Amino acid sequence: MKNNNQGFALIAVLMVIIIALGVGLAYVTLKNKSESSPSPSPTLTHFTSTPTSTASTNTFPVTTPTPDVTQNWKLYTNTQYGFQFKYPASWKFNNSAPAGVPTIQFNSNGIGVMEVSLIPDVVDNFYGSNFTFQTNITIGGQNAMSYQSNDEFNMTGFLIKSKKMAITFYDQDNLEIKAIRDSFKFTSTQSQVYENQYMKVSIPTGWSYGATQNGAINITKNNYVLYINPNTGGSVGPVDDLSGLTNGSPSGDLVLKTEPYRGVTCGDFAQSNVTSKLARFDGYINNNGRKVEGGRVLCDAPATDNIVWYFSYITTVNDKDNWIYIGNRCYMNGIDSSTEACQSKTFAITMSYKTNMINNLPSEGSSELQRMLGEMTNIAKSVQFK
Repeated sequence: MKNNNQGFALIAVLMVIIIALGVGLAYVTLKNKSESSPSPSPTLTHFTSTPTSTASTNTFPVTTPTPDVTQNWKLYTNTQYGFQFKYPASWKFNNSAPAGVPTIQFNSNGIGVMEVSLIPDVVDNFYGSNFTFQTNITIGGQNAMSYQSNDEFNMTGFLIKSKKMAITFYDQDNLEIKAIRDSFKFTSTQSQVYENQYMKVSIPTGWSYGATQNGAINITKNNYVLYINPNTGGSVGPVDDLSGLTNGSPSGDLVLKTEPYRGVTCGDFAQSNVTSKLARFDGYINNNGRKVEGGRVLCDAPATDNIVWYFSYITTVNDKDNWIYIGNRCYMNGIDSSTEACQSKTFAITMSYKTNMINNLPSEGSSELQRMLGEMTNIAKSVQFK
């Protein structure tokens, strides 16, 4: 009995040891596994929005910019009168305006398309049954009125009374007209005023001047010379007695080699009105104008048939029944009246070209000559005799 109890006790001890070993082994195994396998990170859930496809979508109007038709155009600037505007690159500038009316002209394929004219009584000159007018228009910040001709010329344009300006188009596209009108800007004029005891004159930029004897003045630009003498001793005309006028002028002395007899002229003179009181006479000559008498050369001339300009002068309109008053002085053909109301003085306004070669004189009708004659005439118009 005693032996049986000891056997059971031994078996019980062995079972306890085996269980303990099993538990320990399981513990060690689980511990190693937990150390070698990291714990799983918590899962982050990201929420994204997925656009819902619908049959219709919201759209916004897209504005297409209006093309700038003036992008490749040229810019015309006039510093004398203070304005500028753009014009199509295909147009050609042509300053062949009549004397006394400052006008800027443009041609396209040889046909006139646009004019800008500076006219003192601009509005009165355009009123009439041939035009339809519309007011309440602004050009370059100035009040203006548009007009349309009611005839076959199909003229469209604008009148700016404050600037004494008329802008005229001939058979032009309305889009181009509007673009030119919108590009107009008025700028400050660039000129200086020369004044002495006898006269006052406005000299625009680009021109220089020098005073001479007796209160006279030479105003020059490139080779062009404008001479104004408020106290000359002789008359400024007529054309058959030019020796006194041309004496001392470069191109005049080239042509008039000897004082011509009264009634002898060199070349031909064209008259144009400057104002209602003044006229301009332009002298032209070619090889047919050469005159020799008794071996003495009266008139020299270029060697070719090309007609050239050599001299111009401005005088009062020839009205033998009325004296013309300019400022405080009155004239007829440039000579003051001998009455007590006027001083016994005369004036001379001449235009010439500085060269010592007669074949280098400006050609008749050239754009440069017309432009320079126009500029000299405008300067002469600004003269105020005292």
